[in-house]
Amino acid sequence: MRRAVQQSFRCSGVNCSEMKRLATILVFLVAICASNPRAHACTCVPPLSVRREVTGSDIVFQGTILRIRTIRNQLGPPPDRVAVFQISRVWKGDLFAGTVEVRVGGPICQSFPRSLMSVGKDLIVYANRAKDGQYFTTICTRTALAKESSDFRELGSGLSPK
Repeated sequence: MRRAVQQSFRCSGVNCSEMKRLATILVFLVAICASNPRAHACTCVPPLSVRREVTGSDIVFQGTILRIRTIRNQLGPPPDRVAVFQISRVWKGDLFAGTVEVRVGGPICQSFPRSLMSVGKDLIVYANRAKDGQYFTTICTRTALAKESSDFRELGSGLSPK
């Protein structure tokens, strides 16, 4: 019986080389998928309340994206994207210069949805300051299109930048 089982698992001629080729292709495809950042999923807890999001953020403002620039990521590819916002209202933070730069794209999960990342978009932004001093936001914040956000009811009118 043992000999019959061993013989049934032996590969011969064409079948063996075909199996090796398929195994090599499979390993190659798995390696590609595992190294692709788009294959990684970010998990966010359910959205925080407006009050908790404000408390946990260093800056909260409404602003329009004036331009987006790409900078070299210190951790390697992909490069970071930084949006320059023209500020129209401020709820938290010392943002009275009129504009602010916020890192909006970089390492996995440390960005916000690509649909929001274009010049002219008017957003409500919840961001924090990184150790390097640069502000950043993530896909897990309440950052959203201003016209679609219900956060204004709780935030109030905010302050105008001076």
